Amino acid sequence: MRAVDFSWSATQITEEWARKRLDEGVELFIGNLWTGSQGILGTDQALRHCRNAGGVVAGYFNVHPTRSTEECLAKAKEFAGDMWDELNFVAIDVEIAGVQPEKITKAIELL
Repeated sequence: MRAVDFSWSATQITEEWARKRLDEGVELFIGNLWTGSQGILGTDQALRHCRNAGGVVAGYFNVHPTRSTEECLAKAKEFAGDMWDELNFVAIDVEIAGVQPEKITKAIELL
């Protein structure tokens, strides 16, 4: 399966753009729901455009060493908006230095 992570380009995603990617063989569109310190405006709308074009949609979020896992998940849901229940999967992105293993386990449990 071919996939595109549109993260920081969320505000530029349109249904037409998504249809072109589908024509090129992309099936899955993935948005960054929470970086660990901020959300990306337009992620919910970009996911909606991709889904409306016929794509499969998913998201991911980061856990953070100094923020609670509950807060990180809540922020991910906030930036996914009404698309949260439409996501085919949500992944936990572990890339911030110092994230404790128990926070990763907690995020998995909360999903």
